[in-house]
Amino acid sequence: MDYCTVLCCSHLYSMMELADSPTQKVLSIRKLKCKQNLLRNADGSARFSQGDTSVIAAVYGPVQAIAKMEKLEEATVEVIFRDTSGLQSCDHRKMEQFIKNNCKEIILTHAYPHTAISIIIQIEIDAGSLLSCALNASIMALMNAAVPLRYLIGCVSCAVLGEDIICDPTKDQETTSNSITAVVLDNKSFDVIGISSQSGVIKIPMFRKIIQTARVSVENIFDFYKVSVQKNLEKLNNLQ
Repeated sequence: MDYCTVLCCSHLYSMMELADSPTQKVLSIRKLKCKQNLLRNADGSARFSQGDTSVIAAVYGPVQAIAKMEKLEEATVEVIFRDTSGLQSCDHRKMEQFIKNNCKEIILTHAYPHTAISIIIQIEIDAGSLLSCALNASIMALMNAAVPLRYLIGCVSCAVLGEDIICDPTKDQETTSNSITAVVLDNKSFDVIGISSQSGVIKIPMFRKIIQTARVSVENIFDFYKVSVQKNLEKLNNLQ
């Protein structure tokens, strides 16, 4: 299993012809759930679920960075990925790097020189689309920590089964798929910010349809962000 991380320029996709409709079978994103502010010692936290897949993300910082991590002109962003056993696989380290790259794109790191922002991701249940769930959990935790962001991003996983695209696939669907792709898009113009292609070869026509499918599906994630944050703010206001 290999994760090929590609940070993309948005104009690359605007040049593509994406007029084709998605393939015959497109499944919507599974039910989304989120609980913010669940860890007392973290500056921000979120338990994010997509279907049965569940991840907890905690954010610490910005805090003074240790000497070996300190940067003079910006904050250092680190991501640590853990499973239920506390161990870390090669795939998890690649997921770490992918999430780190995308979070660094949106965090206003230059506003906090000499500091560190740590994102700790704990897998609770991996029932498919783990990478997208983990990245979405990280965004919710960053918002809960009030870390300044340039814009929001959402991640959608798409599996190809024959000529069909399965959005937010389960573990079983991932196992039988030809390929799995995680697409990261922004909430301003739905430009592609990053792509992680996991196993399989994708032809250009299918790749275009994956991007189009992700663009349609990510709206559900952005809508959920808004509703979830509003509910959390209402709870905090009621406690005052």
